[in-house]
Amino acid sequence: MVQIVIKRVCLCPACDGAGIVQHHAWQRLWESSAGGGGGIITHKEMLERMDSTDSLPPMEVVCANCNGTKNVIINEVVDIETMAEMIKPYLNKNKD
Repeated sequence: MVQIVIKRVCLCPACDGAGIVQHHAWQRLWESSAGGGGGIITHKEMLERMDSTDSLPPMEVVCANCNGTKNVIINEVVDIETMAEMIKPYLNKNKD
């Protein structure tokens, strides 16, 4: 059986095509604060919740899934018969 690899460029599912994501420490902070009734916390408490010792990490970082390119390449392997079915509508369109 003959197989073909189709490469598709898609928006990154991890960052939704933004190229950046929220830093995991900030995500943990928001999750830990959500059930605690909110309120104001001190800088020291923020550092403790983020497992940091001296400074706050950036809120957003480059997406590790797409390296900030906003897209990912998906490789899909199909057999030749499936490929023929996929392109058949386009071949018939050109005959008109």
